Amino acid sequence: MADMGGSHHFGASKSEPRRIMNSNIALEDQFDAANVGRPAGNIQEAVHALASKKHYAPALDGLRAICIIFTILHHMPARPSFINGTIGVNIFFALSGWLITWLLLEEQGRRAGGLNLRAFYIRRVFRIMPIYYVTIMLYVIATLVLSRMSGDTEKIDNLRVAIGYLLTFNREYAPPGAGNFISHAWTLGIEEKFYLIWPAILFVFARSALKTFAVSAAVIVTTVVVFGSHHLVLPGYLGLGFGAALAFWSYYNHGVRKTFERYPIASLAALALAVPYTLSLDSPSYGWNICISAISSVMIASIWLRPNQPVARALSLPPLRWLGTLTFSIYMLHVLCMNLVLVLFAKLHVSEMGVAFFICTYAVSVLVSWLANTAVELPMVSLGKRLALHAGSAKRVVV
Repeated sequence: MADMGGSHHFGASKSEPRRIMNSNIALEDQFDAANVGRPAGNIQEAVHALASKKHYAPALDGLRAICIIFTILHHMPARPSFINGTIGVNIFFALSGWLITWLLLEEQGRRAGGLNLRAFYIRRVFRIMPIYYVTIMLYVIATLVLSRMSGDTEKIDNLRVAIGYLLTFNREYAPPGAGNFISHAWTLGIEEKFYLIWPAILFVFARSALKTFAVSAAVIVTTVVVFGSHHLVLPGYLGLGFGAALAFWSYYNHGVRKTFERYPIASLAALALAVPYTLSLDSPSYGWNICISAISSVMIASIWLRPNQPVARALSLPPLRWLGTLTFSIYMLHVLCMNLVLVLFAKLHVSEMGVAFFICTYAVSVLVSWLANTAVELPMVSLGKRLALHAGSAKRVVV
């Protein structure tokens, strides 16, 4: 399962079980919800069962692969004027909201015995925390070494301020003194709170749309009032909310679902994304980013419910699918890789302003992330699934 090397992912049929396994690990949300409460058994059989029931949308791997390119471009020292790299994160939020919600609702519809929240949370912990904390450790080591070599203590000061917020998944609330130290982890803070609270709300109130969204709104408002809000927090929760709300609506409303299944709406949504994207270049505003999340939710829903349309087929190309399985590691590690390439370019007296810098950063990020995926992500996700399967026999929360 940990073997991700070479042409294994694009080769003969004997590699198919592992290729499907990796795809479901990258889109862990799809596997998590669909295996809640599943009795202990062969994980590969469970993955094949998901694939046969269309619980895996390969195009979403490809979508993630494209989104992470925008994210890397956003963090470059000098990016082209036609790039708004924040679009990647906006789509990631909508994607998470859709996947978690749809699959949890689907699981609830199949099971009369309720949800094993313990198994669900075990999978989330082993999916996210190992590579997250390994990334923090690598950044801390690099900061200490470079600060010692240069004699500059500014990054050490940033580390001292940021570390507590990072360790508790609260980077979005870190004060200015934290600087840019792993600043992109703010998205993980928002998503982790969503993963913690939303499934519990959904399975208690899912039979009442009014109660579900009233409680959700109350939680968001309370969070904003107690902890404060800024330009990152609200768009993040709204992006998750758009995906979640559309999944809820599509699942329970036959007419909406059939509309998505009948028409290739993803193509229209992809074209529609060009409007707020272009406007965001001329007049940057987080309002445009919120619009991007809303429109991308429609595109994701369409891809999920009508997987044979042109946009979905293009996003399902094998290279994009494979790169999509590395997205989480790339997201966590790309800034560290970018700084490594910056040091290398400086020593070679090469400008970081050109395309070569992006290509090198992307290539190094993919390589390092593949190693991290092989050494950390895959083994830990596998362990989490085994523990969750054993937890399947534990007492369930009946809803």
